[in-house]
Amino acid sequence: MFKDEKTLEELRKITPKLSGISYCIVTRDGDNIKIHCRENQPCIGGEHRKYNKTHPGDCTRPNDPRPGDLSDPFPKGTPVALSYNRQVFKEAKELVQFVLSDESPWVRGFRGEKYIEFIPPKHKTLAYSGWILKTGKIDPTVWINCLKFLQNASYIAFNDLIAKGMTKKEAVTCMALMSINKIPANKEYISPPSPYTMSIASSVNRVFTGQSRDLTGGTLSDRYDYNRPEMACVFTDEDQKTVPFVKQLSDKLPFEFSPEKFISVAKEIIHKNVD
Repeated sequence: MFKDEKTLEELRKITPKLSGISYCIVTRDGDNIKIHCRENQPCIGGEHRKYNKTHPGDCTRPNDPRPGDLSDPFPKGTPVALSYNRQVFKEAKELVQFVLSDESPWVRGFRGEKYIEFIPPKHKTLAYSGWILKTGKIDPTVWINCLKFLQNASYIAFNDLIAKGMTKKEAVTCMALMSINKIPANKEYISPPSPYTMSIASSVNRVFTGQSRDLTGGTLSDRYDYNRPEMACVFTDEDQKTVPFVKQLSDKLPFEFSPEKFISVAKEIIHKNVD
């Protein structure tokens, strides 16, 4: 647990002031602690890792290409904490808190809710202005996958799934395994997840029980680089023969259905795959 209060207080102040897709990487080099701001990034993954082009001999995945739109190389030293500028509206509070809780499918990517500190809101419409992750001893591939999910997850869909009878864990499992902005009304709207973030072959059981795969081989604090090419596979089984969740839904549902029918069938499929 990172406990340097002076640095944490600085993170609380500067993180909400950053613009665009922004985050901070905190490193320790001997007794020296430094905050490295990454503001207006082209993507959330970006400079969360090293590349052979900028760090020859100091990257764990030297064959992965470096995107050409990055500008700030990964810093020197031991990563000990991270922070993220994210406006979390009150309506999205429950979703974000669950995804960053001990029950989260991605918990191995941030080690647990005790390592998360939410930054107080800048104004009344917000629940939070971002969060701080008080450790670098994380699986960065799982963590980036988690952040990718949060970037696109619809709190409207989450809140509706909960209101119609799903638990939070069931709702997030459903959202992770398909593209859903609202409860679909017929099979034409049952779509697979974004292949960049979540493989269609992802295991329902792995997502629901939080059994993410180690596709990294080490932790961020040990300067291991996240596995960008295989990031979408953090919940796949090694043989990848799992029948996709969306196909199981399509096989079980009639062409048109009510929200209640969708919830009932989705819950049945989730627990059939888990039990």
